[in-house]
Amino acid sequence: MLLDTGLLLSATYVAYGLLTNLTLILLVGIAEGIVFVFQQPVALGLLADAAPEDARGQAQGIAGAVGAVGGAASAFAALPLYHATHLLPFLLAALLTALGSAAAAAGAAALTRQRRPHAVAASAPVAAR
Repeated sequence: MLLDTGLLLSATYVAYGLLTNLTLILLVGIAEGIVFVFQQPVALGLLADAAPEDARGQAQGIAGAVGAVGGAASAFAALPLYHATHLLPFLLAALLTALGSAAAAAGAAALTRQRRPHAVAASAPVAAR
């Protein structure tokens, strides 16, 4: 789900750079919001699962701070990129989103594989243990 929604978000970012019709831009914005609503809880749940139990709040705080700094930096970087070619900041956002989603999906898969033997052992009948 992380990879799928990340790729859909990447497609919306590219669409913003290509579209000039306000109605289409609004429709893409609605689609982006719907996709984001499904991705955000999954990403935050993954972050909570990956963090040690006593450091979950700290992990959420660090992730939020990194996101805020990244958002501020991208706001300053977008203007010169836009003046170079108006599509560039949207393509860069799409690329970074796709890469981040792929990394998160790979991390989720690794975390699942790492924890699966424990889940299988816990669900086995007592006689089989």
